[in-house]
Amino acid sequence: MNAENTHKILGPPGCGKTTDLLKRVDLLLNEGYSPREICFITFTRKAAGEAKSRAMAKFKMQEGDLPWFRTIHSLVFQRLGLSRSMMMGKGDYCNLCEVLGIYITFKGVSEDGTIAGFSKGDRLFFMENMARARMMDLRKYWEDSPPDEGIYWYELDRLSKTLRAYKEKNDKRDFTDMLEIFVKGDHEGPPVKVLIVDEAQDLSKLQWEVVNRLAKNVEEVYVAGDDDQAIFRWAGADVDTFINLPGDSRVLPQSYRVPIRVQALAEEIRGRIQVRMKKDWLPTEELGEVIHVGDMRMDMSKGTWLLLARNVYLLEEYCSYCLQNGYIFDAVNSPIRGGAVRAIKAWEELRRGKSVTIADVRCVYDLMSVKKGVRHGSKSMVEKINDQETVDMARLRRDLGLITTEIWHVALDKITALEREYFIAALRRGEKLLREPRIKVSTIHGAKGGEADHVVLQLDMAERTYREYEVSPDDEMRVWYVACTRAKKTLTIIAPRTGQFFEPLA
Repeated sequence: MNAENTHKILGPPGCGKTTDLLKRVDLLLNEGYSPREICFITFTRKAAGEAKSRAMAKFKMQEGDLPWFRTIHSLVFQRLGLSRSMMMGKGDYCNLCEVLGIYITFKGVSEDGTIAGFSKGDRLFFMENMARARMMDLRKYWEDSPPDEGIYWYELDRLSKTLRAYKEKNDKRDFTDMLEIFVKGDHEGPPVKVLIVDEAQDLSKLQWEVVNRLAKNVEEVYVAGDDDQAIFRWAGADVDTFINLPGDSRVLPQSYRVPIRVQALAEEIRGRIQVRMKKDWLPTEELGEVIHVGDMRMDMSKGTWLLLARNVYLLEEYCSYCLQNGYIFDAVNSPIRGGAVRAIKAWEELRRGKSVTIADVRCVYDLMSVKKGVRHGSKSMVEKINDQETVDMARLRRDLGLITTEIWHVALDKITALEREYFIAALRRGEKLLREPRIKVSTIHGAKGGEADHVVLQLDMAERTYREYEVSPDDEMRVWYVACTRAKKTLTIIAPRTGQFFEPLA
């Protein structure tokens, strides 16, 4: 990229970066550019999907009209002409683990295929991939890693060589391979005239090389992001490239999310970041509130809530509080993510005289006892019917062995006692069981891009995170800056319980 045709859009929290980029697309279309001459890329499927959906609605287009609104990986996959069968899958990694005598949890696999977890296998694959994403020599990457990683060089070297041999023998590639092939080979981007890159602060060094290749033959490049919100350096993000990018810069000055008092606190944190781009932005007109409390006792019966912590193990307190007090919440292990809620919703639809799919009926039957809720053999009968076929209560009773018509907490008698009591308590509180939960429990990293009326923060950190905070304070300042700026009305800070916590907010 060169300074003459590169334009950087800096978007502080809640300033409408994507909206601004779509306005740019609108201007380009009015200037005579075809939608097929505009490439809009970002890192996550969620961000790419949102941009594409909003563009389709705004410009009254079909999905096929915007072929280059994609993730970076999707674009490279298309340009290389790859097929799904050529990509490394779970089975391939299981085969490798068997050969190497290691174990992968598969609990932390990101959408770009990066394996992140806490088993030795997870960490070995993560390190091997990160070295390539950062375009570093593997040995150098290993030497620069924290000594408590517990990984010996011979283990990492053996995994790298075995992985490479396996992919060559089986003609397989992983997501990082795709980017390396695109960068090193004689491959070109799509035939477009304008390149737009969103969430650029999260790109790795290798992804920046892909962007540079895509930018070679275009007329204009627009790169949007916020270095103050670059919280994925641990996953390979190269914020320094974004900071040092050539070209002109424009700051979106107005936040439509963050109130005055919350912004003032966030600014104190941001002021501690040593390496950053200067940018000023205004809060909303709402005063907002910053509240310090000693524990979780709070009324969350109204509004939307984000309950945030730095590390996964700290989320248990939030989940326990919601379970004990009958608040419907979304989290990785929340009861609403199981089959029970889907079954309850389908069952109450049936009792209201509506039809549901056979796939929903299977969820219902799974939670009914034979001879009490359904006749013997009924579950096998519905297995033979197409998932999308719809049925009502009358047909289920007539042809498919349904016996009961009781309310859900009687009919679905195989729901666990804990879940039943929780759901009933939530309904008594006035919670809407079948709606999108108002309360979300997440790590700060998992909430990136999210927002809520009320944000609750625990300040404690895991021992290792605290050590990293002492070594690289800029990275942690960015994490907590992101956490604070999710709030639209109130920010509640829970007093730390350990000696390892984020001091600037205490």
